[in-house]
Amino acid sequence: MLLKQPDLSDLKIIQEFLDSYPNSNWWIAGTSSLNRYHENIDQWILTMQDWAKGHNLPKGRVPVIQWICLNLQGEMLGAINLRPQLNDYLLHSGGQIGYVVHPSYRRQGVATWMLGQVLKEASNLGIERILITCRSDNDASKATIEKWGGLLEDQRMEKGVWVKRYWIDLSEYAQFK
Repeated sequence: MLLKQPDLSDLKIIQEFLDSYPNSNWWIAGTSSLNRYHENIDQWILTMQDWAKGHNLPKGRVPVIQWICLNLQGEMLGAINLRPQLNDYLLHSGGQIGYVVHPSYRRQGVATWMLGQVLKEASNLGIERILITCRSDNDASKATIEKWGGLLEDQRMEKGVWVKRYWIDLSEYAQFK
């Protein structure tokens, strides 16, 4: 597997990934609102390139680094993003990392691998603690976060849904150095 920031050469595989969701209007975690760009994936890619640099951010947004996860055959297995900074919304319930795995590749270690790679990136950026959240009923995501040492701080209600908030202390992991 490999993580890469999306570029225009990835249009087809991103479209195939997006088409794997039965309702393209659904929000897909870890994709920085990819579902809103169903007919304009090239614009999403350019937006992600801008937002990674902190350019053209909508009001209230922080920079976000977006990656796609590919297997050796070039298929998109998932997506993950990192927001190096926290704002009030992210601190309350959004967190700093979001991820999703293609429905056909779930429960195969993809999320755990992606999260480990992005935690290394965060550590390299000098981030010492990361906030990651998930819905309270998302047992797979809870297990992934806990595998990387996520410690539950609390649960909070966000838009009618309970969200668990986990912190991962990156200074504890020698493999991130």
